[in-house]
Amino acid sequence: MILNCVNTILCSIGPVNLTLGSLFPSKHSSIPTVTHNLFKHGAIATELVSVSFEPTTVSSIKNGELTFGRTDSTKFTGPLTYVYVCD
Repeated sequence: MILNCVNTILCSIGPVNLTLGSLFPSKHSSIPTVTHNLFKHGAIATELVSVSFEPTTVSSIKNGELTFGRTDSTKFTGPLTYVYVCD
């Protein structure tokens, strides 16, 4: 089987449905993702990936991170908007 995914990073962390059509010749098979496996094995309570990014002009400043299974309330103020990547 050959992986044919345009955005490999998103496919590997995103919903399992996002991987449909990625395998050849098994285009109807899905690939378990990092997030799905963490959820399935109880490492995270919610099948969720949060992305935090703050632009900076200094390379020594940590300006982005992925958080699995939850949001990090220290990274935002106000309400959040959730976006479904794939149904």
